[in-house]
Amino acid sequence: MGLVDGMAVRRSCADHLKAGLMGLREFLTRHWGMIVGRTQGPLTPRLVLQPLMAVGLAIRATVYDVREGQPPHFLWPAFTDSARRLELVRLAWQDIGKVFIVALALDVIYELIVYRWIYPLQALIVAVSLAVIPYLLVRGPVTRLLLWSMQRKRQKNLNSYNKLAERGRG
Repeated sequence: MGLVDGMAVRRSCADHLKAGLMGLREFLTRHWGMIVGRTQGPLTPRLVLQPLMAVGLAIRATVYDVREGQPPHFLWPAFTDSARRLELVRLAWQDIGKVFIVALALDVIYELIVYRWIYPLQALIVAVSLAVIPYLLVRGPVTRLLLWSMQRKRQKNLNSYNKLAERGRG
C-alpha cells in the first residue's frame, strides 16, 4: 500500500465514520487489513528483528534466573501471586521495555510514512505482537530446557562421583 493508498484509506475511514455509514465489521476489516499490510513496504525488517531481540532478551533473563535460583515460572506467578506481581512485572519490563518502546516508535514512523496519520491502537497491537508476545512465549520453554539440562548434568556428575567412590573402596 503506497502513500496515496494510505491517505485514501485514512480519508475513507474518516468519511465513513463521520457519516455513520461504516459498520463495526467494516471498520475492523479495514483496520485489520492495515495491520496485516505492514508486512510490505518500509521498515519490513523490523518484523523479524524485533521478535528476535525479544527472544534474545528472554533467553538472557531466563539464564540469569536459573543461575540465581529464581523460581522457574514467570508468567503464572505474575497472575496468581499478588505479593510478587509488581516485582515480576517490573523485572519483565526491564527486559522487554526497550524493545517494546522501539517497536512502538518504529510502527508510529511506519504509520506516518504510509498513512500520514497515527493509529495508536494499531501501533500498540503491533508493538505487543513484535516484542511482548515472543518474550512471553520463549521464557517458559527455555526455563524448562535449562533446568532439565542442569538436572541431567548434576545426575551425570553424581554418577561419576559414585563410580569413583566405588573404585576407591574396591
